Amino acid sequence: MDISQFLLILLEGLSGLHFVEKVDIHTEVFVFKGRIILKNNRFLQIYFNETTGTTAFALIEDDRRIWGVYYDNMRG
Repeated sequence: MDISQFLLILLEGLSGLHFVEKVDIHTEVFVFKGRIILKNNRFLQIYFNETTGTTAFALIEDDRRIWGVYYDNMRG
């Protein structure tokens, strides 16, 4: 999967969610970094690396990580 496919799937998934306030994204050649601003002082931090297949999500509340998941093609 490349960055454009990842971004398309992500934005389609977020489009109907009422608790999403804002989406901030930054891309570099093969890397996507994003922050989904949610209600109640929370945000979802997202990382995707097209080259390594790494995908990571972390839910942050009051500057503390309260949930996260990490996946890459090497470790699964």
